[in-house]
Amino acid sequence: MNFSILKLIIWSKNPNKVPRILEFKPGAINYITGSSRSGKSSIIEIIDYCLGSGGCSIPKIGPIRRTSSWYGLLFSTVEGEKLFARRDPGDQNSTDDYMITEGVTVSVPDVPEKNANRDNAKGILERLAKIPQSNSDFNETGSGFKGRASISDMTAFMFQPQRIVANNETMFFEADVEEHAKKLREIFPLVLGVVDAETLIKQHRLQEVRRLIERKQRQLEALKINIENFAGEVRGRYIAAAQYGLVPSLRVDDTDTNVLFERLKDIVATWKKDPTYWDSDGHHINTERLSWLREREALLYSEITTLRVRLTQLRELSLARATSEINISRKRDRLSSTSWLVERLSTDHTCPLCGNDSDSPSNELKKLIESTQKVEAQWKAVELVPPMLDAEEVDLKKQISAKESELRQVRSEREYIQEETEEMQSTREQRAMFVGRTSEFINLHESLTDEGVFANEIAALKEEEAQLLKEVDFETFAQRKETALFKFSRFAGHYGNILELETGDDLIQLDTNKLTIRVIDAKGGSAWLREIGSGANWLGYHVTTLLALHELFISQGIPYVPSLLVIDQPSQTQFPDDTEEDSEREELQAVNNVFKALSSGIKRTNGKLQVIVSEHAGRSVIDGLENVHLVERWRYGRKLIPWHWSNEMDVKMIGKNAQYAAEDVLKSHIEPAIQKVEGYEGCKVSIVSATFNETGIEFKAQALTADHITIDFSGHIDFNLDVGYVLPEI
Repeated sequence: MNFSILKLIIWSKNPNKVPRILEFKPGAINYITGSSRSGKSSIIEIIDYCLGSGGCSIPKIGPIRRTSSWYGLLFSTVEGEKLFARRDPGDQNSTDDYMITEGVTVSVPDVPEKNANRDNAKGILERLAKIPQSNSDFNETGSGFKGRASISDMTAFMFQPQRIVANNETMFFEADVEEHAKKLREIFPLVLGVVDAETLIKQHRLQEVRRLIERKQRQLEALKINIENFAGEVRGRYIAAAQYGLVPSLRVDDTDTNVLFERLKDIVATWKKDPTYWDSDGHHINTERLSWLREREALLYSEITTLRVRLTQLRELSLARATSEINISRKRDRLSSTSWLVERLSTDHTCPLCGNDSDSPSNELKKLIESTQKVEAQWKAVELVPPMLDAEEVDLKKQISAKESELRQVRSEREYIQEETEEMQSTREQRAMFVGRTSEFINLHESLTDEGVFANEIAALKEEEAQLLKEVDFETFAQRKETALFKFSRFAGHYGNILELETGDDLIQLDTNKLTIRVIDAKGGSAWLREIGSGANWLGYHVTTLLALHELFISQGIPYVPSLLVIDQPSQTQFPDDTEEDSEREELQAVNNVFKALSSGIKRTNGKLQVIVSEHAGRSVIDGLENVHLVERWRYGRKLIPWHWSNEMDVKMIGKNAQYAAEDVLKSHIEPAIQKVEGYEGCKVSIVSATFNETGIEFKAQALTADHITIDFSGHIDFNLDVGYVLPEI
């Protein structure tokens, strides 16, 4: 897979801090040299995390996770540049938050913004790598390690962290975990070019065809055994058909089996044309009668409800009439003396005291007479009501009684017919089930002939199996694998000679089952990697194996593995703690051979392979080599994470040399601050010395003016990158 990292980016949690960017060169050994605890070993973890690893292996303890918010890779592909940025997971194991940007060229943003997830990132990489979607679980066992290959599986051939690169037990990244080792064994035929996507599909189909053939042959054998009992089953089915009323009864022992079989076929044919053929007329009549009774029952119930409502209303009206009768009767009793007053009172209304005439008594008497007349009229009206209400109530009760009687009769008839109909329906369903089973029996029996369905299907499947076996030729696969491993051994021999391995010209073989190598001498003796002594040899075989595999992938056009190899501290067996000044010439030469082999790998792959190496050893191990790009030297205060991303100085750093750390901010902050001093505009500044203190870096610098005058300066730069105390030294 055409894949080269252009930049590794880390964004600070402080948005005011500019991103930390490492720039890499395609088709070269990108060399990062530095002291311990500078962040070298985290390069692999950051790249793996950005490429979609399931978890985040970047160390939780330390300045990287504490100060970083996002990690990113800018890389080139056949489609152009792509930027994958993934958010720091914080207290979680990982996060799926991604920012993905694609284009001919892509710029690095000040702050990433989520626009994708981990599945999107892996999908893009797997599309670029042309990883097949089919798996190797041809028998459908459900085993996870037989699942389809992913870009995460390909990291086994890309990364050699410090714990692996000189390990005599484990050759490949994460193969020390059995789950990953099983998966790696499954994908080796793919990455070696033994199989491809089309072959995997055909292997799946071949396995499926074989399962179908086996199943249909078992069915055919079972049917052939059952055919011996054909006559008995036909007679039994005919008797059952007679019991269901589908055929007339007869003595089956006296009738030819083929005749009975043909009559069974007639039953099935008749049923398919008209399933109601055997239903009696009574069945239709009962069904229609049952429907009418249900409707009549509902209607009667509704009518009875209406009559009962009317009866309730009538009773309420009777109660109101009785109440009115009592009230009117009381009024009549009070007004009963009105006639007596009319007869007794004279028309002369003279006051006995004053002797004056008055009309008031006459007016009041008139009102009393009018009231009496109204009450009498109301009384006569009420007297007429009782006979009417009583008659209607009697009539309603008669209607209700008649309707309820009819409802009981209708309900009784409906329940009886319904019960009978359900029994008939059950019989009809049993007939249908019988006809269905008989139809299946007939079809299976007729398929037993040479031209039958089963025979034709099995013949077609066997023909397909034969064709697939030609296309999925396992002998050809074995030859392809043998050829690929032979090429690997030839490539490995080349790199082994450069590395001056103790085994010399002995044959190096790769075992894809044990996931390691063994060395075979001229006499046929062999030794596995774990049986070979010396950490230097283990390192050499790791480098040899990975370079030989990448040369195989690239030379054979196998696209699945990105053309990237990242190695952490290959010199650990030679320089466990010392810097280059303390190293011996022999050890320097051994490490130099590693870089010679890496340089040869880049040359032999025509620059398609990119290598990234992080190292303790200094620049002397790469002196005079081709295809080497020195990325950075992480010494004198320069590390993966800039010192000023923290809020306070590490006590272990106070008083230490900060030369490179000061040079990192020279052009961006120190030189512009000195140029602001009057008379020193446009001067060129260089750092003479620098030391960490509690608040930042104290430095001494020299400024070369336009008049070629050298001025010594001293100053201080703090965690906010503010430069102060810039004064010429006297």
